[in-house]
Amino acid sequence: MHKSLEEAKAALEAFDATREKVIAQSRVALKDAKKAIYAMHRGEGNLDEAKASLQKAQELANNHPKLVPIVHEAEEEFVEAACFQAYPNMPTFEELGVDVETYLGGVCDCVGELTRKAMNAALQKDFATIKNIFAFIQNIHDDLQLFDLRNGSVRRKFDTIKYRLERLENVLVDVELKHGSRN
Repeated sequence: MHKSLEEAKAALEAFDATREKVIAQSRVALKDAKKAIYAMHRGEGNLDEAKASLQKAQELANNHPKLVPIVHEAEEEFVEAACFQAYPNMPTFEELGVDVETYLGGVCDCVGELTRKAMNAALQKDFATIKNIFAFIQNIHDDLQLFDLRNGSVRRKFDTIKYRLERLENVLVDVELKHGSRN
């Protein structure tokens, strides 16, 4: 084999090995963020493990610009977890160290977790929590309507927010009908 082809082969093999490491570490980061969210629903979770595993994936990918997109899903899941943990005080994209599109996708996904939290509150007859979450999601929806979201994953995620709002509104109406006005 020509020396130049041998060098190209070695470089490609090294790149592929790094790519596999980034994929594996991104899966770990995604899983850790999901575990943190589930724990937060139980009132137990924090983001330390998820943040550490995401940083490892980002460091591996940052050495190879072609690999950076592989980490996107894990970053978005981390944003979702961080926003859920911080509710009602959402961190900024700068604070989380992600790009705007990743941030917006994570914020939209966080609405799903907040909806779940509101549904759990309904089971506990915690009407104030339901109302607060509904108002918070309504504000997110209203704010995001000001963005020029083109057809893409963030747009699709944004579109699901109105369905989540309708679902929560139905819960609130049902609560009002069954239990009367609650503060």
